[in-house]
Amino acid sequence: MRLPFFLFLLFLPIAILSQNYVQVNQVAIQKNTYTINNNNNIGLTNIAYAINSFRNSWDNNKKREREIQKAKAQLEIIKRTYDDHENYPESIIDGWHIVSVTDNFNYCTDAKVFIDNNQIIKFVINNYSAHTLDFKMITPIKNGKALLSLDLLDGNTDTVEVYFINDLNGPQTVEKPQDAGYISFWSDMNKAKSIKIWIEDMYYGELGKQFDDEPECYEEGTISLGYRPGVYKFKAAGRGTINWLGTFEIKENSCLILNLNKDNRN
Repeated sequence: MRLPFFLFLLFLPIAILSQNYVQVNQVAIQKNTYTINNNNNIGLTNIAYAINSFRNSWDNNKKREREIQKAKAQLEIIKRTYDDHENYPESIIDGWHIVSVTDNFNYCTDAKVFIDNNQIIKFVINNYSAHTLDFKMITPIKNGKALLSLDLLDGNTDTVEVYFINDLNGPQTVEKPQDAGYISFWSDMNKAKSIKIWIEDMYYGELGKQFDDEPECYEEGTISLGYRPGVYKFKAAGRGTINWLGTFEIKENSCLILNLNKDNRN
Protein backbone atom coordinates (compact mmCIF):
# COMPACT_ATOMS: atom_id res chain seq x y z
CA MET A 1 0.00 0.00 0.00
CA ARG A 2 1.62 3.28 -1.14
CA LEU A 3 0.94 6.52 0.69
CA PRO A 4 1.27 10.08 -0.69
CA PHE A 5 4.40 11.78 0.61
CA PHE A 6 2.53 14.32 2.75
CA LEU A 7 0.61 11.47 4.43
CA PHE A 8 3.88 9.63 4.98
CA LEU A 9 5.21 12.64 6.85
CA LEU A 10 2.01 12.88 8.88
CA PHE A 11 2.14 9.22 9.89
CA LEU A 12 5.88 9.04 10.53
CA PRO A 13 5.98 10.36 14.17
CA ILE A 14 3.63 7.65 15.43
CA ALA A 15 5.70 4.92 13.84
CA ILE A 16 8.97 6.25 15.30
CA LEU A 17 7.75 6.86 18.85
CA SER A 18 5.59 3.84 19.45
CA GLN A 19 6.91 0.67 17.82
CA ASN A 20 7.86 -2.06 20.26
CA TYR A 21 7.71 -5.62 18.96
CA VAL A 22 7.53 -8.41 21.53
CA GLN A 23 7.22 -12.17 21.57
CA VAL A 24 3.69 -13.39 20.97
CA ASN A 25 1.81 -14.53 24.08
CA GLN A 26 0.09 -17.56 22.53
CA VAL A 27 -1.96 -18.43 25.63
CA ALA A 28 -3.46 -14.94 25.82
CA ILE A 29 -4.17 -14.89 22.08
CA GLN A 30 -5.99 -18.22 22.22
CA LYS A 31 -7.99 -17.02 25.23
CA ASN A 32 -9.08 -13.80 23.52
CA THR A 33 -9.68 -15.07 19.98
CA TYR A 34 -13.07 -16.52 20.93
CA THR A 35 -14.19 -13.23 22.52
CA ILE A 36 -13.10 -11.12 19.54
CA ASN A 37 -14.58 -13.35 16.86
CA ASN A 38 -17.91 -13.93 18.61
CA ASN A 39 -18.53 -10.51 20.16
CA ASN A 40 -17.41 -8.33 17.25
CA ASN A 41 -17.40 -10.79 14.32
CA ILE A 42 -14.00 -9.36 13.37
CA GLY A 43 -12.42 -12.67 12.45
CA LEU A 44 -15.53 -13.80 10.60
CA THR A 45 -15.73 -10.54 8.67
CA ASN A 46 -12.08 -10.77 7.59
CA ILE A 47 -12.26 -14.34 6.30
CA ALA A 48 -15.68 -13.73 4.71
CA TYR A 49 -14.15 -10.85 2.75
CA ALA A 50 -11.25 -13.12 1.73
CA ILE A 51 -13.67 -15.80 0.53
CA ASN A 52 -15.68 -13.24 -1.46
CA SER A 53 -12.47 -12.05 -3.09
CA PHE A 54 -11.40 -15.61 -3.83
CA ARG A 55 -14.78 -16.47 -5.41
CA ASN A 56 -15.40 -13.10 -7.15
CA SER A 57 -18.71 -12.85 -5.28
CA TRP A 58 -18.73 -9.06 -4.96
CA ASP A 59 -21.83 -6.98 -4.23
CA ASN A 60 -20.74 -4.50 -6.88
CA ASN A 61 -22.14 -5.94 -10.12
CA LYS A 62 -19.65 -4.19 -12.40
CA LYS A 63 -16.69 -5.36 -10.35
CA ARG A 64 -18.06 -8.91 -10.17
CA GLU A 65 -18.59 -9.12 -13.93
CA ARG A 66 -15.16 -7.66 -14.62
CA GLU A 67 -13.46 -10.19 -12.35
CA ILE A 68 -15.49 -13.09 -13.77
CA GLN A 69 -14.35 -12.18 -17.30
CA LYS A 70 -10.74 -12.17 -16.08
CA ALA A 71 -11.32 -15.57 -14.45
CA LYS A 72 -12.71 -17.04 -17.68
CA ALA A 73 -9.63 -15.89 -19.59
CA GLN A 74 -7.37 -17.34 -16.90
CA LEU A 75 -9.31 -20.61 -16.88
CA GLU A 76 -8.88 -20.96 -20.64
CA ILE A 77 -5.11 -20.63 -20.21
CA ILE A 78 -5.05 -23.16 -17.37
CA LYS A 79 -7.08 -25.77 -19.24
CA ARG A 80 -5.11 -25.30 -22.46
CA THR A 81 -1.82 -25.66 -20.57
CA TYR A 82 -3.10 -28.78 -18.82
CA ASP A 83 -4.55 -30.39 -21.96
CA ASP A 84 -1.37 -29.74 -23.97
CA HIS A 85 0.66 -31.96 -21.65
CA GLU A 86 1.26 -35.52 -22.79
CA ASN A 87 2.57 -36.79 -19.46
CA TYR A 88 1.31 -36.04 -15.94
CA PRO A 89 2.92 -36.60 -12.53
CA GLU A 90 2.11 -39.95 -10.95
CA SER A 91 1.91 -38.24 -7.56
CA ILE A 92 2.50 -34.84 -5.92
CA ILE A 93 5.42 -34.66 -3.49
CA ASP A 94 4.94 -33.68 0.15
CA GLY A 95 4.97 -29.99 1.06
CA TRP A 96 3.22 -26.74 0.13
CA HIS A 97 2.14 -26.20 -3.48
CA ILE A 98 0.48 -23.39 -5.43
CA VAL A 99 -2.62 -24.62 -7.25
CA SER A 100 -5.19 -23.12 -9.60
CA VAL A 101 -8.72 -23.51 -8.25
CA THR A 102 -11.88 -23.07 -10.34
CA ASP A 103 -15.60 -23.68 -10.17
CA ASN A 104 -15.58 -23.49 -13.99
CA PHE A 105 -17.97 -20.57 -13.86
CA ASN A 106 -17.16 -17.60 -11.62
CA TYR A 107 -13.54 -17.90 -10.62
CA CYS A 108 -10.11 -19.30 -11.35
CA THR A 109 -7.88 -18.32 -8.43
CA ASP A 110 -4.58 -19.43 -6.93
CA ALA A 111 -4.45 -21.07 -3.51
CA LYS A 112 -1.90 -23.01 -1.48
CA VAL A 113 -2.35 -26.62 -0.44
CA PHE A 114 -0.27 -28.85 1.79
CA ILE A 115 0.34 -32.34 0.47
CA ASP A 116 1.11 -35.41 2.56
CA ASN A 117 1.34 -38.82 0.89
CA ASN A 118 -0.35 -37.48 -2.26
CA GLN A 119 -3.31 -36.20 -0.22
CA ILE A 120 -4.42 -32.58 0.22
CA ILE A 121 -4.25 -31.94 3.96
CA LYS A 122 -4.67 -28.13 4.13
CA PHE A 123 -6.26 -25.58 1.80
CA VAL A 124 -5.29 -21.90 2.26
CA ILE A 125 -6.43 -18.79 0.38
CA ASN A 126 -4.88 -15.33 0.28
CA ASN A 127 -1.46 -16.83 1.23
CA TYR A 128 -2.48 -16.38 4.88
CA SER A 129 -2.67 -19.27 7.33
CA ALA A 130 -5.65 -17.75 9.15
CA HIS A 131 -7.63 -18.11 5.91
CA THR A 132 -7.64 -21.89 5.92
CA LEU A 133 -10.81 -23.46 4.50
CA ASP A 134 -12.31 -26.82 5.38
CA PHE A 135 -12.92 -29.15 2.47
CA LYS A 136 -13.74 -32.70 1.42
CA MET A 137 -11.94 -34.54 -1.34
CA ILE A 138 -14.40 -35.78 -3.97
CA THR A 139 -11.71 -37.45 -6.07
CA PRO A 140 -8.08 -38.20 -5.23
CA ILE A 141 -5.20 -36.43 -6.95
CA LYS A 142 -4.71 -38.02 -10.35
CA ASN A 143 -2.76 -36.68 -13.32
CA GLY A 144 -2.06 -33.45 -11.46
CA LYS A 145 -5.72 -32.68 -10.77
CA ALA A 146 -8.31 -33.25 -8.02
CA LEU A 147 -11.93 -32.44 -7.25
CA LEU A 148 -12.88 -30.85 -3.89
CA SER A 149 -15.92 -29.58 -2.04
CA LEU A 150 -15.02 -26.31 -0.27
CA ASP A 151 -16.80 -25.18 2.92
CA LEU A 152 -17.69 -21.47 2.51
CA LEU A 153 -18.53 -20.91 6.23
CA ASP A 154 -22.10 -19.82 5.46
CA GLY A 155 -23.55 -23.30 5.16
CA ASN A 156 -22.84 -23.46 1.43
CA THR A 157 -20.15 -25.33 -0.48
CA ASP A 158 -18.40 -25.02 -3.83
CA THR A 159 -17.35 -27.96 -5.96
CA VAL A 160 -14.00 -27.01 -7.48
CA GLU A 161 -11.31 -28.45 -9.69
CA VAL A 162 -7.76 -28.12 -8.37
CA TYR A 163 -4.96 -28.03 -10.95
CA PHE A 164 -1.31 -28.59 -10.00
CA ILE A 165 -0.14 -26.62 -13.04
CA ASN A 166 3.23 -25.70 -11.53
CA ASP A 167 4.01 -29.38 -10.96
CA LEU A 168 3.32 -30.63 -14.49
CA ASN A 169 6.94 -30.20 -15.59
CA GLY A 170 8.39 -31.44 -12.30
CA PRO A 171 7.88 -31.15 -8.53
CA GLN A 172 7.55 -27.53 -7.34
CA THR A 173 7.15 -26.82 -3.63
CA VAL A 174 6.79 -23.29 -2.22
CA GLU A 175 7.07 -21.51 1.13
CA LYS A 176 4.30 -22.00 3.67
CA PRO A 177 1.51 -19.37 3.89
CA GLN A 178 2.18 -16.34 6.04
CA ASP A 179 1.29 -16.56 9.74
CA ALA A 180 -0.47 -13.74 11.55
CA GLY A 181 1.19 -10.88 13.35
CA TYR A 182 -0.47 -8.86 16.11
CA ILE A 183 -0.98 -5.35 17.42
CA SER A 184 -1.91 -4.33 20.94
CA PHE A 185 -3.10 -0.76 21.64
CA TRP A 186 -2.81 0.62 25.18
CA SER A 187 -2.44 3.94 26.99
CA ASP A 188 -1.00 5.34 30.21
CA MET A 189 -3.20 8.44 30.04
CA ASN A 190 -5.71 9.18 32.80
CA LYS A 191 -8.66 9.01 30.43
CA ALA A 192 -7.49 5.91 28.56
CA LYS A 193 -10.89 4.25 28.79
CA SER A 194 -12.38 6.93 26.51
CA ILE A 195 -9.91 6.24 23.64
CA LYS A 196 -11.60 4.72 20.59
CA ILE A 197 -9.71 2.74 17.93
CA TRP A 198 -10.22 2.44 14.15
CA ILE A 199 -8.08 0.34 11.80
CA GLU A 200 -8.54 0.73 8.04
CA ASP A 201 -11.76 2.65 8.85
CA MET A 202 -13.22 -0.24 10.88
CA TYR A 203 -14.17 0.61 14.48
CA TYR A 204 -12.83 -1.80 17.13
CA GLY A 205 -13.99 -0.26 20.40
CA GLU A 206 -12.53 1.58 23.39
CA LEU A 207 -9.53 0.76 25.55
CA GLY A 208 -10.45 -0.99 28.76
CA LYS A 209 -8.29 0.81 31.30
CA GLN A 210 -5.24 2.95 32.04
CA PHE A 211 -1.93 1.09 32.44
CA ASP A 212 1.00 2.16 34.60
CA ASP A 213 3.44 -0.14 32.79
CA GLU A 214 3.55 -1.66 29.33
CA PRO A 215 1.07 -4.58 29.15
CA GLU A 216 1.52 -7.89 27.40
CA CYS A 217 0.00 -8.56 24.01
CA TYR A 218 -3.73 -9.37 24.44
CA GLU A 219 -3.71 -8.38 28.12
CA GLU A 220 -7.14 -7.40 29.38
CA GLY A 221 -7.73 -3.67 28.87
CA THR A 222 -5.86 -3.49 25.56
CA ILE A 223 -7.32 -3.70 22.09
CA SER A 224 -5.33 -6.54 20.54
CA LEU A 225 -5.86 -7.97 17.07
CA GLY A 226 -4.27 -10.36 14.61
CA TYR A 227 -3.57 -9.38 11.00
CA ARG A 228 -1.82 -10.61 7.90
CA PRO A 229 1.72 -9.11 7.75
CA GLY A 230 1.70 -5.69 6.09
CA VAL A 231 1.21 -1.97 6.76
CA TYR A 232 -2.13 -0.65 8.02
CA LYS A 233 -3.65 2.76 8.73
CA PHE A 234 -5.20 3.54 12.10
CA LYS A 235 -6.76 6.40 13.97
CA ALA A 236 -7.63 6.83 17.61
CA ALA A 237 -9.67 9.49 19.39
CA GLY A 238 -9.96 10.46 23.03
CA ARG A 239 -12.09 13.10 24.63
CA GLY A 240 -12.22 16.55 23.09
CA THR A 241 -9.60 17.17 20.42
CA ILE A 242 -7.16 14.44 21.53
CA ASN A 243 -6.45 12.12 18.61
CA TRP A 244 -3.83 9.97 16.92
CA LEU A 245 -3.36 9.19 13.24
CA GLY A 246 -0.73 6.93 11.75
CA THR A 247 0.33 3.59 10.35
CA PHE A 248 1.74 0.44 11.87
CA GLU A 249 3.51 -2.57 10.44
CA ILE A 250 2.43 -6.11 11.26
CA LYS A 251 5.29 -8.62 11.37
CA GLU A 252 4.76 -12.35 11.23
CA ASN A 253 4.58 -14.07 14.65
CA SER A 254 5.33 -10.83 16.52
CA CYS A 255 3.16 -8.43 18.52
CA LEU A 256 3.51 -4.67 18.22
CA ILE A 257 2.75 -2.94 21.54
CA LEU A 258 1.58 0.59 20.68
CA ASN A 259 1.15 3.18 23.44
CA LEU A 260 -1.23 6.06 22.74
CA ASN A 261 -0.02 8.90 24.95
CA LYS A 262 0.44 12.67 25.08
CA ASP A 263 3.87 12.53 23.45
CA ASN A 264 2.70 10.98 20.19
CA ARG A 265 -0.80 12.43 19.79
CA ASN A 266 -1.50 14.80 16.90
